[in-house]
Amino acid sequence: MTILVVLAYTAAADALPHPTDTASSSKLSALLKYKRTQLENGNEQPDVWFPLVEAIQSCANDVAIWSEVYRIVSAEIHVPSSSIQSTPFKYRSSNVQRTEEHLDQVKPVVKEELRSHIRWDIQEPFQRAMDSVDGLSTLASEVWRRLEAEYDYGNNRWTQFPDSSKEAPMIDWFQRLVKRISTIALDSAKEDLRTQIVRKPLASPAKPLVSSEVEAPLRKADIGIMRGPPPCRNWNEALVIGELKKDPKEDLTERLHIQIASYVNEVYRTQDERCFAHAFTICGSLFRHYLFDRGSMIASLPFDIHQNPRKLIKAFLWYLTMNKQELGFDTTIITSEEGVRFIVANGERFVLGSRISDRPGVFGRMTKCWVAYKEGLTFVIKDQWQFFDGQDEGEMLRRCTDSKYIAKHYYSQVVKIDGEQNDVFQIRKNVMFPGRPNRLHYRIIMAPYGKRLYNLEDPINILVALEHGIQGHHELLERKILHRDIATGNILFNEEENLGFLIDLDHAVMTDRTDKVDKPHRTGTKMFMAMEVLAPEWGEENQHSEVHDYESFFWVLFWICVSYERPGIEKLGPNAHLCSNWSYISFHDLSNTKYGLIREDVFSRRTEEHVDDFYKPLIPCLKRMRKALFHEGRFLKAKNDHAGLYDELLHAIRESIALLRLEEVKLH
Repeated sequence: MTILVVLAYTAAADALPHPTDTASSSKLSALLKYKRTQLENGNEQPDVWFPLVEAIQSCANDVAIWSEVYRIVSAEIHVPSSSIQSTPFKYRSSNVQRTEEHLDQVKPVVKEELRSHIRWDIQEPFQRAMDSVDGLSTLASEVWRRLEAEYDYGNNRWTQFPDSSKEAPMIDWFQRLVKRISTIALDSAKEDLRTQIVRKPLASPAKPLVSSEVEAPLRKADIGIMRGPPPCRNWNEALVIGELKKDPKEDLTERLHIQIASYVNEVYRTQDERCFAHAFTICGSLFRHYLFDRGSMIASLPFDIHQNPRKLIKAFLWYLTMNKQELGFDTTIITSEEGVRFIVANGERFVLGSRISDRPGVFGRMTKCWVAYKEGLTFVIKDQWQFFDGQDEGEMLRRCTDSKYIAKHYYSQVVKIDGEQNDVFQIRKNVMFPGRPNRLHYRIIMAPYGKRLYNLEDPINILVALEHGIQGHHELLERKILHRDIATGNILFNEEENLGFLIDLDHAVMTDRTDKVDKPHRTGTKMFMAMEVLAPEWGEENQHSEVHDYESFFWVLFWICVSYERPGIEKLGPNAHLCSNWSYISFHDLSNTKYGLIREDVFSRRTEEHVDDFYKPLIPCLKRMRKALFHEGRFLKAKNDHAGLYDELLHAIRESIALLRLEEVKLH
């Protein structure tokens, strides 16, 4: 919103204090610039700012206007003053590629993501959930009756709680207590609760949990609840993750939140059936529940474990007795006695194969895809958590059933569990936050299955996929659909049919739609965005066009050529390739970086220097596409006449394919 830019650069904003970070020198101007960035990235909805617009339009005085600003940002950011600084950041953890996951880069990503998603001192979701468990309070009373001897009423504390300033004795105490609670509960619980209490405490912070992904970083969780008997050393066995700090001042700190968010991120990576996750913290004697629900990180009110021993027992019993759905697992994914996983959609059974795409992150869409099988046919199942804005990806795909170069729609639905729509509001027991729309769990089944371009073992197939992808984009335009997210993961190639095709209409818009679509004006996958879209001049008045998508096809090919040694093998390390930092630098800096590359002499030199042998045959195509897009190295602008650009790009790619095939003939 332009109004935020204007306000952010006023003398008043530079003088007024940050509403929640009063302990530092941060000013309101920094927060307003940050809020502008959040709107640009689609992480926030603009409707929370409408009262401010109305105040300005009604000619309210300065005090009233700035009071309205403070009211909005204080309600929206809802962040502890001791934990968050005010440096803007523009990228999500779900967008960070695994081979780029380095602590110095990922920490600010998670930090900024948490900044706009945390809610604390919210008790309702936890209280309502515990109150809904039949028999939990009675069981907690019985466990307390048998543990009461371990409590010192004279000093109001657990007798075995260590006085040491070290965390290790605290962790030992936690492990003993949870084991005692579990043992007593097994003797006392009703059968429907007793079946869950086979879980064990995790209490070994010196040993990292093992990930199912070979290249995953090692992470060490302090405490938690694991499934099954010990030893439990795999993230796949983690049910509830905890973090323990000896100092109560650590409660609600940035460091603490980054740690538990990183743990939850790892749970999502290794457990593809997870819809949401629970966590908890013990800082000194302060206990908090946490809920990660795809839309927010919600922290409960704290309580003192010495002053409220029964509440502590009930909290651990709650975690120990949760069923799969309460723990956050998607119960529509069913596992047979033989260990075969499947879902049922429209009365048909689809057997799940390997997970072929997963960008878990901590918040947001969390898109994941599996290859699936039904009666000898291969499909792809895509799950994600999306806002409902009236634009249905399934409906868009249905418009393209006769298209050769677009994924074919088979079935789509909002996922229902026990007859209820699976969404964020349901997870948090209908607790809503102002300015935060609901996210729905949406599932699409489509065909065919295809490989990503960077996994293809023939350079010609990469170009064929690119050619077909551009043709598919044109077919979408003919059906009044603009894709707006051309990226490496959205152009696939089916080797059996020698066919490339486009997928993923998450960010697509209907070009013939007359009502306003509430989507951010800067849309797509950052690394592949057109320079004009990345530029600082790009604002709400600008419109994403097909020209910008055509440029993205070029950056997709460029990225693959400079980032990969050979098929499926990306160059590793923080500065391993020319595009290593494209995920993290600002939009403006990335626009300038790209602009610095497209001059003919620079581009020729950089491609020769940075493209490995396997991809060198693709350099001539890159050069032809560069020439078609950036005449004389000029910035591509949508307002100029580009009537022939579609044909020029196809010609550049087809000429390159023909020459590569001719080379193959000569070699044979």
